[in-house]
Amino acid sequence: MAKLIYVPLGCSLRSQLAEKLSQQPLGEGVLVLPNRLLTDDVRSKYANVETMGMDTLAGKLMNLNGGTDYKELSRRSQELIVQDIIDYMMENKQLTGMTTHKQLEYFGSLAHKTGFVKAMTSLVSQLSRCGATKDDIYGQIQKSFEEDELKGKDLGVCNFYLLYRQYLENNKWYDLEGKYRLAEKMLEKQDCKIPWKQIYICDFFSLDQVQINFLQALAKHVDDLV
Repeated sequence: MAKLIYVPLGCSLRSQLAEKLSQQPLGEGVLVLPNRLLTDDVRSKYANVETMGMDTLAGKLMNLNGGTDYKELSRRSQELIVQDIIDYMMENKQLTGMTTHKQLEYFGSLAHKTGFVKAMTSLVSQLSRCGATKDDIYGQIQKSFEEDELKGKDLGVCNFYLLYRQYLENNKWYDLEGKYRLAEKMLEKQDCKIPWKQIYICDFFSLDQVQINFLQALAKHVDDLV
């Protein structure tokens, strides 16, 4: 069961939730917080309260349910892959109409800038976290290709995204967003293992759609998710 508690702006239930968990046997519940500063603060005050971040929560559940062989990419590894794909696209040409041009020619010299690599890495993350599935995005891109709506910048970005997803699939790698989707898929199993009865999530300013989907799947397996 999932519960949502609203508090006034600037307020937090972190201490109250930690206090509640401290009165239970260690391992019955966990407090999920958005950053290391808050988890360290709780641990310093409540030695018997288990705390972790949302990404760690998803990773632990995957490990418990047979997902130990997946390979997660760090942000730096993501950027290196994005750089490789950009280099490949700048070196290779494609036929459009009666002319040929480099696949990212629209961006010109920008494509070799560090800031461009970071921007494209952020772009694929945003597309992955928006809630649309890979098939949804592929379907929309395919429709745009068929209707010849993609030109210049849009065409380059779409080709880039398709290459990035294919690169990860070929190597069986997962970015952070892919990890959440894989964890959600494992939670669809009726016999999935959840080590806690209570999961309290606190102090997040916002949650993106893949995190919300993950928590909705998780709520079906625990007594109390707040």
